[in-house]
Formats: sequence, C-alpha cells, structure tokens
Amino acid sequence: MREEYGTRIEAVLYLADFRIGYNAFRDHRRLLGSDTNLLLKAGSYLFRALGYGILEVVKFRYGEAVSRVYDSFECELFRDSGKPASHFIKGMITRWDAAAWRISTWKT
Repeated sequence: MREEYGTRIEAVLYLADFRIGYNAFRDHRRLLGSDTNLLLKAGSYLFRALGYGILEVVKFRYGEAVSRVYDSFECELFRDSGKPASHFIKGMITRWDAAAWRISTWKT
C-alpha cells in the first residue's frame, strides 16, 4: 500500500484506528464501568488477545500518557523500512486515551 499511495497511507491508518479507539473506550466503559485502572488493565489484555501486540501502560493521568507496545504486528510488517510504522496502533491508543479524558467531542 505504501508503494501505491506513498506516505498518505500512514494518515489513513492513523485515522481509521483513531475512530476504533473511541468506540473501544466507549464499549469498555459501558461493560466495565468507569474505574480507569480496570479499563486500562482490560484494554491491555484485549489488545494482546486480539493480536495487536503487548501493551504496557507506563503512565496514565489526565492529559498525559506513556504507553509501550511490544511485538506489534504492524511494526513487524515494516521492520526493514527504517522508519516508525505504528500508525494504526498509535491512532487506536491515542483516541482511547482522548476518549478517557473526554477532551474531544469527535465521535463515530
């Protein structure tokens, strides 16, 4: 896809999962309640179970989050590209965090 669309595909991947991240947070909160620690733990387990990789949430507080992803399928696909390649994963995590902080009204 990168050969066909160039770097535009990176934005498409980011925005596609940006929408998915919002829906994931909304559904997690509906099923599990509003305990942030429980939501983060469940989200990390689900992330791994779905085959996205291993998600480690290093820091999470309003407006600030640090997450690490290991064994990401997306990064494995672009291992030899020489550039960061986690646009799909990054979009999902970014929007999940933003939805948790309720800092955006953009919904899908």
